[in-house]
Amino acid sequence: MIGVTSMAVSGEMTEVPFVMKHRNSSRVRFQITSYTNEGQGITGKLSFTNIAATTYFDMEGRWFGSIPGAFTSGTYTFAESAVTPSAYTQVIKRTTDYRYLTSDISGSNAQFTIDGGTIYGKSLAGKSFPLTAISQLQENKSYTCNIKLKPSALYLFQDGTVGVLADKGTRTPIGVVAREKTNTEAGLACALRWYEYNQLGHIGKSCWKNIGDHIEENVSPSPTNMVEAAADMNGYNWTYSPNLQGIVRSNEPVVYPAFYLAAHHNPGVTVTGANVGQWFLPAYGQLVKLAETIGFTPLTFTTSEVVSPHYKGGFPAGLPDKFTQIVKAANPSMTQMDQHFFLSSTQIHGNLDYRPAYMFFQNDPPIGSKVYTGYCWNTMTNGCVLPFVEF
Repeated sequence: MIGVTSMAVSGEMTEVPFVMKHRNSSRVRFQITSYTNEGQGITGKLSFTNIAATTYFDMEGRWFGSIPGAFTSGTYTFAESAVTPSAYTQVIKRTTDYRYLTSDISGSNAQFTIDGGTIYGKSLAGKSFPLTAISQLQENKSYTCNIKLKPSALYLFQDGTVGVLADKGTRTPIGVVAREKTNTEAGLACALRWYEYNQLGHIGKSCWKNIGDHIEENVSPSPTNMVEAAADMNGYNWTYSPNLQGIVRSNEPVVYPAFYLAAHHNPGVTVTGANVGQWFLPAYGQLVKLAETIGFTPLTFTTSEVVSPHYKGGFPAGLPDKFTQIVKAANPSMTQMDQHFFLSSTQIHGNLDYRPAYMFFQNDPPIGSKVYTGYCWNTMTNGCVLPFVEF
């Protein structure tokens, strides 16, 4: 290509200023954003199809070529560096070098296809990502295409760090992360097992309270509907602080079996992480947070919702019981969790009395995994206990 400029020339020496830029050229690189895991050996190629016909001529008008209808780049290789485990969910970004491409070429079906590599213990070979934003590259522009790869679940390990099972190394998982740890808020995880009514010698007594009095115990005034119940994140307080009657329920195996079971949960390994707290019976809002973190559609409530059941949506039809899969991946001996009522430590003030809120998971193959909500009675013996812990 030839650039032309005009200017007055005078004197013995004249400086002609000019700027050189890339013409008919742009550059593209790729970035993978992942969480706690950087991936290994990831490579890929950029391709275009249906490229519009473009013909090129030299300065004397002679044809010397055209752009083909399809194009595949050379190999992009993602940088790697070691990741140190942490209690925080680390956002990791790894990029490739730039590759230079012809710009102002109109095409469609641009995509990046991974040739090889792994992340979260799974192969990425053959996975493709559509790139409509760069179907027409602009002249002299630089592009970074970001691909986010999220794990299906993060686990809390006994040393207080989080990560995926593929990277556990010598660490032992003790929970599923329900809320990530930040600089201003503790992380939250649920245990890798739940307690049914006939476990640990509490036959017929794995209930919220062994007395059907339904009096107010947590705080006055208690939530009056599911909207207010979903805002309750105080499960630790309801487990370890005295209730309105002055009783610490975590110390009462007979009268308050659900609280006692949660508080005395044994993860099966010595916990060495100083940031891992005491296990407790979660508040209803903490169960909601878990459901949303593992992939359920964000749950919405109305102030008219009090009694059960209320269907709250779930995974699409055909998908298996995802929560059970996540737990069984780390604890293969665990049973299915569907058809279980998970008790919360939250009380709802119903028509005339106070009752505990619950979350009911059901795996219905024709429809998919579903969530029901509502409140139950203190002495319901088919309620289950899913301990939670902050870290």
